[in-house]
Amino acid sequence: MIADDGGAVLCRRQSAGAKRQVASGAYLHVIHTGHHRRPRIIHVGPATPDPFLTAMADACHAHAKAAGLLPQLASTLGVSADALDAMDAGWSRWENAWTWPMRNAAGDVVGIRLRGRGKAKWAVAGGHEGLFFCPAMAISENLIIVEGASDVAAILSIGISAVIGRPSASGGGDQLVALARQWRPKNILVLSDADDVGARTAECLAARLRGIAAVRVHPPPAGIKDAREWILRGAQAADVLGLFLGLNNAKRI
Repeated sequence: MIADDGGAVLCRRQSAGAKRQVASGAYLHVIHTGHHRRPRIIHVGPATPDPFLTAMADACHAHAKAAGLLPQLASTLGVSADALDAMDAGWSRWENAWTWPMRNAAGDVVGIRLRGRGKAKWAVAGGHEGLFFCPAMAISENLIIVEGASDVAAILSIGISAVIGRPSASGGGDQLVALARQWRPKNILVLSDADDVGARTAECLAARLRGIAAVRVHPPPAGIKDAREWILRGAQAADVLGLFLGLNNAKRI
């Protein structure tokens, strides 16, 4: 059962993160208590699949497709609607926000990042930080890591599918290490943001990934802040994939 305003949910199965158990035996989950209060991510142990968040992500994605909303977000971000569809992006009528599923290394939904019509970003309570990527992504010998969901959508928009987004500059490290050990790519390109934090955390991530694959950290061209802006300014697949050249004898694809 979901409250009319989306502020609370009663679920008989999911106890983690619940406020309390009610007389019927269901668990009460408070999503928000008012329009201006934004729920934060609640870390509840390992990033395991969450049936409630999986169902919510699926429902929001289905609604956005049926209502023809994805082109609106695509226009706002300068990415393709097909890329957003591949990532299962959606629209939550309860939160009045766009939804981006966050996944563990197996591709299971473990959290949902929300983006308001402006630039506000938050997350559905009860979830866990995870990675942004297309769940149908084919394993490739060359893997690209960026920061954020919109950067993933931008890379997908130019025809590169083997791309994963971190939830923040310093987040997602454990999941990325697990995923790299599982997929065993030959080469990993970490496209950092142009700021000092982005560069520093990208180097820290690269240090963790070395030994699993050949790794290169590369910032966007001068004057460009991140991968999405680089693509908005005209970068094509050949420009991005060219950064793999010379890394473990990688070939242009």
